This record gives sequence, structure tokens and C-alpha cells, in this order.
Amino acid sequence: KKQDLLAILARQGVGSAPEAAVPAPMGVLPRIDTAMLESLVGLPGKTHPLLLDQLHQTFPGNARAAQAAIAAAGAGSGWEDAAKLAHNLKSNSGFLGLTRYARCCAELETLARQASKGAAPPSEDWQAALDAQALELRPSLAALDAFVEANRVAGKAHLAEGSALPA
Repeated sequence: KKQDLLAILARQGVGSAPEAAVPAPMGVLPRIDTAMLESLVGLPGKTHPLLLDQLHQTFPGNARAAQAAIAAAGAGSGWEDAAKLAHNLKSNSGFLGLTRYARCCAELETLARQASKGAAPPSEDWQAALDAQALELRPSLAALDAFVEANRVAGKAHLAEGSALPA
């Protein structure tokens, strides 16, 4: 809700933001960025054809490990480490087109960066951001799974027509 977002911004010392600068609520964001994912499918000369499959296989385990490391770093007041871990996870999830999950990681990164500068977030805000990230992982991965499977099916159909996929 807009009023909740503005309250969070005020607690973070951001103040009131102009309408255009307020980020879209999580429910408005698409869960995945299909254009980003399509760029990973294997366009000739752009990416390796197996890149999306490789990322799809390794990301879930890496994300869960990073989530645990972020939580541990924050619990131990290792805010700089938490910020770096959240930044890397945000970048990796954004590269994979996981829009909402990347937004959750960005929130954690922001809180950790502020804490590393002496403005530690209230523990309930930190925990809420950790919980939001953890809750978003499963549906984001399910959306990614669905995209990869649809792409696989489309690729098989394409091969069945006698055409070769781009090398």
C-alpha cells in the first residue's frame, strides 16, 4: 500500500518522494522479466545456448545460500558483508529476470548499506525484509521454471518442424 511504502521511506530518512519517484508496489511488478529471459535463451553471437539452463540449475541453491549468509551477516552486525551479499544476489536475480525477487534483495541491500553507515534498521524492518525475500523466492523460481519449460517445449516444437535452433 502506498501509505505503508511512504511510512517505510520516512523511517529510512528518505522523506516524502514525488509520485514518479515512488517505486511500484510489489504486486504491480511482473514476477519475471520475460524480455530479459529471452535474451538468455541463446541468440546467435549474443549468449551461449545453454546459459539459461545453466543459470536455472545453479541459481536456486546459490540464492538460498546467499539468503542465509545475508541473514547471518545482519544478525552479527556485519552490515557491509550483508550489503555486498544482497547486492550480488540482486544483480544475479535481475540478470535472470526475477524482477520481484531482485526488488526484495535491493531492499535488503539498502537497509544493510544504511546500517553500515551507522543507521541500523529497526530489527522488525530487517526481519520483514528478510521474510519478504524468503517468501518471494519460491514463486519467482516457479515462474522461472515455467518460462524455461515453455522455452524447452517451444524449442522441441521448432526442431520437430525440421529447423535447427541457432547455434
